[in-house]
Formats: sequence, C-alpha cells, structure tokens
Amino acid sequence: MGKSPDKWPGNGGQGVIIGVIDHGIDDTHLSLEDAGFMDMPPPFWKGSCHPAMKCNKKLIGEKNMYVPDDDFITLARDTEHGHGTHVATTAAGNFVTNVSINGLASGTASGVAPYAHLAIYKVCRKSGDCPEAAVLRAFDKAVADGGHVISLSLATSNIPTYDQSSIGIGGFNAMQQGVHVVVCAGNRGPAASSVRNAEPWLLTVGAGTVDRYFPGTVYLVGPADDTHDSAVDEGLADRMKLLTLPPPTFKPLLYRTKDHHGYCAYPFEEMIAGAVHRFRGP
Repeated sequence: MGKSPDKWPGNGGQGVIIGVIDHGIDDTHLSLEDAGFMDMPPPFWKGSCHPAMKCNKKLIGEKNMYVPDDDFITLARDTEHGHGTHVATTAAGNFVTNVSINGLASGTASGVAPYAHLAIYKVCRKSGDCPEAAVLRAFDKAVADGGHVISLSLATSNIPTYDQSSIGIGGFNAMQQGVHVVVCAGNRGPAASSVRNAEPWLLTVGAGTVDRYFPGTVYLVGPADDTHDSAVDEGLADRMKLLTLPPPTFKPLLYRTKDHHGYCAYPFEEMIAGAVHRFRGP
C-alpha cells in the first residue's frame, strides 16, 4: 500500500495512541524506530518513559505495572519472552525494509497501524505469570495517560464470570471512559466455549490468515536406533539444495486425536517412511 499515511485505511493510525498491556517491549527493535513520523505525541498525552529506555515519536510510553516480587525489574523491557514486542509491533510496528522469513517472502514489513504511537504497560513477571492486580493497574494507567486504544493479548486458562475477570472489569472501566479495548480470543478451539475474553464490551479478535503459503519438506530416514527415527531437516532458505534431491514420494498425513496420537507421538511401527509435506501460512 506504500508508506504514505493517505494510502492506508484510517491514515495508518496517524495520531492514534495504542496502549499495549503485555510482557513489555524490546526498545531496540527496528519496528520501533520513528523514521517518517511527523507527529509528536498529542499535547494531552500524560505518559512517560524510563530514562534507561528509548522513547521517540513512535514509542511514547513505557511502564512496568506488575507487583514487585523477588524478580522485580523496574524497566518495562521485554527481555524474557518477546511476546510483548510481537504484539506491539503487529499492532503498530513502523516500516522495516529487506525482511524475510528465512529467505522467503522478502519485502517491507509493518504493523496494522504503522503511523500510530505506542505506549507499553508491562504486567508479567519473568516467570510468565501476569498478576490480575497488575493488569487492572495497567488498564487504569493507560486510560489516565490518554490512550485511544488498549490492546491486550493475554487470556486465562479458565473462563471466569464477568464480575471475576480482571480483563473484563478493566476493559469495562476503559470502555466507560471512551477507550476502545481490543483483546485476543485465546489459543484454544475450535471446540464450543473455547473463546476467551468474550465480554460484549470488548472487541475480541481471533486468528487470521492470508492467501499464500510457504512450502517446506522434511525427509525422514532411519531408524537411528531400535526405538527412534532420526529426521534430516532442510532449512527453508536452502532452496537450491532441494533441487538436487530426487523427487519426493507423497504419503498421507496422519490426523489422530486418540491418546498419544493427539500429541504427534507415534510408535515406531506407525511411522511413515518417505517425505512428509506440510503447508502453513506465515
């Protein structure tokens, strides 16, 4: 669509502040540079950044909101998981040129709203636990700072009632203040009642896909010993090497849900010799 804001729906989020509640941010990520940004943060913006972390026209706020514990870190840096950086840059990452997935799909990458500002609220400990008190504080802080949208990609293992859900309660309070709250539908499904964060005042978003696929070939050889097969893997970037291999023989994939088969744990006698072809989206 090009890099001009007028080429994007909604001007690419120009002037919008997105508060991301998650694991923090890698402030060195190229998607967080502010090249091409003309707008300073709006005058009503009340957020701030830690002096030890980078702030610019793109990244305008960083706060660590989780409950102080033995592994307390004052910075909102995403040093353990990368999940917070992934979520934030998917929403509003700036343009980065010459990127690819192991040599495939090369081009320019950006988030959905590349001209939006980002404010980060870290609510998760190093262990990966995200205390509900920290989530509620982050909602309140994001609203008080002046954000327009709150994006949150966290979900509980169970489905709490509306009055017991920290995300539902925090999102309801934000909605009352005119802030749009976008949440994830969780990683479960497609069974009934598997959607998380389904409160009617939240915008709950599930996974999407695109109209392309990346092929990959796995060649199985062996057995390496009496009980296990060994697999020789081919890197996706090593396309030329595949041209020198004999044509693969296609075999049917096994789709099972019974017992150990649901975890792709097949006994040796059930393994298929030959090539396994799998197609998945980016």
